[in-house]
Amino acid sequence: LATMREMIDELCDYSVIAVGHETLACESVVVYDLVSSVLVDYYEAIAARGWEPQVDFDDESYRAMCPEGDLRRVLSNLVGNVLKYGAGAPHITLRGDVLHVSKKVADPSAIDTARMFDRFWRGDPTRSSGGNGLGLAVARALCERMGMGIEASVCQDELDIAVTFMA
Repeated sequence: LATMREMIDELCDYSVIAVGHETLACESVVVYDLVSSVLVDYYEAIAARGWEPQVDFDDESYRAMCPEGDLRRVLSNLVGNVLKYGAGAPHITLRGDVLHVSKKVADPSAIDTARMFDRFWRGDPTRSSGGNGLGLAVARALCERMGMGIEASVCQDELDIAVTFMA
């Protein structure tokens, strides 16, 4: 029941985000501070795995103009994805106006970067980690709503999700 409730909540959230036409209340958000806050939110789960996230920003004072709550949700979904499916701690870097959230993966050949942001798509339907295929779809919908880009790529044994902020 808890899994079903979580999936229904995420589906409702996705629906609201995908069809939302309200004007966004943008604010100047220090991205480093927000990333740090999201990592603190996940501290127990990260520590339980014995992981130590690596955070490396060219500019720790970099600011993005966006709704802070929406960006927090994107970052939370990306970190949550690392915890569910990653084979190692997240690496979060900011280079210019592009934020990268990278993680080691057990089977890079199984990742379909063209589909991973689709609703309900799961890379491996047999995995038992409780995902419902909505987290990255919500992240993409929020990024599109904020005028940001989001894309994924695989290099060797790492999946990299890049969020490009508005210029």
